[in-house]
Amino acid sequence: MGASYICNRDKTIMVNIVYFLMIFFVSQLAFAIALSPQLVVDRIISQSNQAELIDLKTDLERIKLFRAQSIYDYNLSLESSYKIDRAESLGGVLYDKDEILLSKIAFTKRLTLGTDLSLALQRIGQRTEFSSFIAAPRGPIQSQDVLSFSFSQPLLRNFLGWSDQSLLQANQKDYDAKKMDRLESLEDLVVENLRLFWQTLTSQQLLSESISSRDEYSRVVVLIKKKNRLGFSNPGELEKVESEFEQRTQQVKLSSSNYLELKEKILTRLKMDIHQDIEFQISSGQPNKLGNNLSTTDLSGALPPVPTLEALNVENTRKVRSLKNAIESNDLQMKSQISLAKPSLNLVGKVDSTGVDEKSSKSLSEATSWTHPTYYMGVQFQMNFGSGVKEEEVRNKALAKKSNEVVLQDLRETMRGQ
Repeated sequence: MGASYICNRDKTIMVNIVYFLMIFFVSQLAFAIALSPQLVVDRIISQSNQAELIDLKTDLERIKLFRAQSIYDYNLSLESSYKIDRAESLGGVLYDKDEILLSKIAFTKRLTLGTDLSLALQRIGQRTEFSSFIAAPRGPIQSQDVLSFSFSQPLLRNFLGWSDQSLLQANQKDYDAKKMDRLESLEDLVVENLRLFWQTLTSQQLLSESISSRDEYSRVVVLIKKKNRLGFSNPGELEKVESEFEQRTQQVKLSSSNYLELKEKILTRLKMDIHQDIEFQISSGQPNKLGNNLSTTDLSGALPPVPTLEALNVENTRKVRSLKNAIESNDLQMKSQISLAKPSLNLVGKVDSTGVDEKSSKSLSEATSWTHPTYYMGVQFQMNFGSGVKEEEVRNKALAKKSNEVVLQDLRETMRGQ
């Protein structure tokens, strides 16, 4: 009796397992992927790796624009140091030890006209142990504050900030061109995957037709075999029909392989389960379920009528506008390089106000009152020569501009010929 109970229990377990597997497979067949052209567009743009890569490449170009803008950054610098001096001098020994504490804060900024401005405050605190062989000329503790304002204006190279502004505009043009290229790349990506959608649907239709043709020849083969047994078939008729049937069978295998390959490809790009069935939804009618149940889809009325297209304005296309931006960027970079190739001639000016006292608060008050100013004005000249690299940089920018102009002309001719 115990053995009978165990046997019945095992049978119950097996029945439950089979029942569960049947429900699982039925559910897999029931929930097929509904695939439409709009769904392909939405998922390709929002979830595909290719679209994400296009966006990332465009975002990588932003850094060039920010690098060009960084020349107008506000710059703040701090400095602090402590020094002990016991050195001897040719003038004799004036002190045994000198302790110096230096603190400095500076603020610099470049204006759009190329002018470099600087505002700085420096404090020196000094404690001196004078030599016992001489009379001390001052107290042992002194503080000095120096308030400085300076400017530098280029007169040849980067005159009025022309080179800086040209580079900034060139990088903006480049970034605008990259954003247009992004839209063009996304459009190409969408078109490519819509083409794959229709190729997959077409391959399903071919597979369905191949299966129908093979089944029809299967019935013909059965009929000819019956005729052959009764002796009513013509010589070689059975062999011919069997050969045709084999060709139809091979065509089914080829169509099936092609369809499964395209199906896996499009579902992989859309990040969907490649083992699921597909329902192609191409019209408001009944969807076509693919996978295990293949049927012929009626495409009548699924596609809109062919629209009446106006004449293409080549100059308004994204590719042409992107190349125009690239050419303008090349031109601005070339002009900037021409300016940078000139010698450096700067008009510089500086005014300092100094305060000295035993107390640091009084020395700072004296410096900010501008009672002891120092004024400076002059010019600075610098010229590099010998390698010819600056002239070659200008030539390189001109060649880049010419290259894009040739590409643009070729694109215009190609688009007008279509």
